[in-house]
Amino acid sequence: MNGIMMKLRERIVVAHKDEGGAIVILALAGVLIVFMTFLAMYDAGESAREKTEVQIGSDMAALSHATVKARSMNMIAYANVTKRVFYGYSTIYTAAYLALVEATAYYLFKAVEQAGKAVKNIKLCLATVGLACPVTLPLAVAHAVSAIDHLITGLKGLLQVIQETTEGLMASNFNRLYGLGSGGVQHGRSIKEVAALDTYQTYLKGLAPWWGWGEAVTRGMRNGATLVGTWPAPAGSFTRVRNKTNFIFSGINALGLGSISSPWTTDEDGLPIEKPPEIIGLGAFLGGATSKFAGHVGMCIGTLTSPEFWGVQYYWDHWRKSEGYWDDTHRPGAPVAGYSQSPRNMVTGLELLQLPIGCVMASATMGTAAIPYEIKISNSQAPGAASASDGWWKATSNISIGYKKGDGRLSEGSGRRKKYDYMKQEYGLSANGLAFKNGGYWSISRAEMVYAPGLVGGLANSLLGGVNSVGNGASGMTSRFLNVLNEPSTWEPQWTSKMRPVNMPGEELADMSAIVFDSLPYMVLGAPLAVAYNDGGSFGSFQTPSISSITNTAQEFLMDAFFLWRASKGFSKSRLNSGGMDK
Repeated sequence: MNGIMMKLRERIVVAHKDEGGAIVILALAGVLIVFMTFLAMYDAGESAREKTEVQIGSDMAALSHATVKARSMNMIAYANVTKRVFYGYSTIYTAAYLALVEATAYYLFKAVEQAGKAVKNIKLCLATVGLACPVTLPLAVAHAVSAIDHLITGLKGLLQVIQETTEGLMASNFNRLYGLGSGGVQHGRSIKEVAALDTYQTYLKGLAPWWGWGEAVTRGMRNGATLVGTWPAPAGSFTRVRNKTNFIFSGINALGLGSISSPWTTDEDGLPIEKPPEIIGLGAFLGGATSKFAGHVGMCIGTLTSPEFWGVQYYWDHWRKSEGYWDDTHRPGAPVAGYSQSPRNMVTGLELLQLPIGCVMASATMGTAAIPYEIKISNSQAPGAASASDGWWKATSNISIGYKKGDGRLSEGSGRRKKYDYMKQEYGLSANGLAFKNGGYWSISRAEMVYAPGLVGGLANSLLGGVNSVGNGASGMTSRFLNVLNEPSTWEPQWTSKMRPVNMPGEELADMSAIVFDSLPYMVLGAPLAVAYNDGGSFGSFQTPSISSITNTAQEFLMDAFFLWRASKGFSKSRLNSGGMDK
């Protein structure tokens, strides 16, 4: 027994003194360190990838939203131009018809007048027993010839008036333009077309915010975000409740009953357009016909100053083809005044004078539907302004907030940040307050629709640059005129979209927490879409949905949203510009 113990002791002493294999232990320690480093790098890479994905998702959402609004503005511009075309043809036809009637009446009146002068000279010849005949007889003959000439011209005009009236009443012109004459498919077609265009514009104006929201949500989810919210929020049930709540808060504060700060904004998404405001109203019964007087005046002025009106509608479609029976525009002169009048030139001159009356007729028959949508006065840029107003930026841009489920990266178990349980969780609800951390990933993006100046705007820019380069700057009137030509317009389809910083120096932006609060209800509204979009930003646990998975996912999102709201609370323009953080 002692021998066995002695041999065992000797073996232990030998093993203790033996240094072989020590390097293996060091190698294992090094491998452990490398493995832990690899895990940290892998976790960091996964976090960076998910953060990049949700940022791409919110970028795509913001740009898609702005693109939809820009496309809507372009379609409204096309509809405006089409309405102006109908308005212009109605104006031309009215002016031409009135000018034809007036010119016909003029020539018939001149025929009677010249005939009377001829008879007067003949009577004078007879009264003087032939003494005045050498003078009065040639005048009588000249007046008689002039009377016959004016009579023939007047009869041609009368024939054309009868023909135009018959065609207008029985065929198409009056029927299509003014809704007069027999009924049928073409009855009041121009009026119906303009009304349909106006209905389309009104519908598109109301649809664009929701259309943009839908595009933002779907494209954001397809490109990496689990949920997407937009700001300003489109008008709906939530915005109505929100606005009423804000009104109550304002009333409480105004009455001195308390100091309540609303967690929501009062902004609503929409297009920066409107019909001209009412400046004339004659009461409940007559106000409808005159409440848009300014809009009708603007439509008339816009029509009569548009290039397509004079180049296409007036010259090419009307004047070049409308000589009718009065095709003699180069008639020889005569000793009698008025003999050398050109019927076509006279009608053309009368037409130009009758164009305002044509506008009145077009406005009266087409009604308020003919009034175009213009840029809102409250949002428009002042001519010559160095930068756009805050109202303009808010009306033409939108913010998208993207969220991506973090797959439990802050959980106590097998979460990505809790590979080992050596470190204690230092965030969440505690007596020390709320730490600004969340389990998922958030991103924010902003895009805007911009007006790319057309041909006229580009020429105005070039002229303005040339004037400024020659002297100390363009004169006040010149500068204002050139800048007006370059202002955003609803008459040219030149709207496009681009990304932009969330907030630039000098811009007024609502508190970020209020923006988040406005977006959250709509993010929840779009949550069911996450089931459809399995790729990219869908909820992983929704692949095989169950009550527990949906509950856990919703709970995690609500906690993340709560942390985001706390983190962004009070984050406003002043802090962003100063680079500081409120305590």
